[in-house]
Amino acid sequence: MKTLKTLMAAIMLAATLPGQATNAYAQDWRKDAEGREVDCLLQVKGKTYLKGTCMYDADQDGSFRLFGDKYFVYLNMLEKGVASASWNESPKSSHAQAPLGEDFKQDGACWVGKR
Repeated sequence: MKTLKTLMAAIMLAATLPGQATNAYAQDWRKDAEGREVDCLLQVKGKTYLKGTCMYDADQDGSFRLFGDKYFVYLNMLEKGVASASWNESPKSSHAQAPLGEDFKQDGACWVGKR
């Protein structure tokens, strides 16, 4: 995976279940999320927004959603090996209205884009 200085976003999913969840906030997106708990990481422009326990929900085509305590991200498959991603950017937003790009490619357990 390239360095954070290249202004990228990385979404990491681990196959192992996490230990204890991190502190939850009043607006915890994991509360009503379906799926299973995974370890996750979301970095945008070198800043970490998700790290630790997330709820993970996937579609058959490989698209998925991660819900952390204040932030969530959607990754949608565009074609084989290429995806777009968007997130809520503001903890008070209830939609993944902020695009991260349409250039995400898988690098090991991570999906990496220019942002």
